[in-house]
Amino acid sequence: MKGKNAKYISVNTKIILLNRIKREKADGFIKKGVFSDEIVWGTNSYIVPKMDKEKQKAFKNGMFLFGMVRKDVRDYIAKNKDIKLPKSYPQIE
Repeated sequence: MKGKNAKYISVNTKIILLNRIKREKADGFIKKGVFSDEIVWGTNSYIVPKMDKEKQKAFKNGMFLFGMVRKDVRDYIAKNKDIKLPKSYPQIE
């Protein structure tokens, strides 16, 4: 949905939010995903991670490592101008 405001909320806040939507008899929907659930209510989107705190920490550490590798690759490419990278990649369907 275009123009929605995304907010990250905890599992406890998810329960409170769902009870509020139910109490107000409002329309909304839940999109269940592998890593998170998304509650869409009006123009707002609430994202609830499915991972516990330990898994979230490990995931963030992995993202930090990915960022370091990406930076190293960009530095390498900047120093070695003769490397040609494709402009686009084939789509997997």
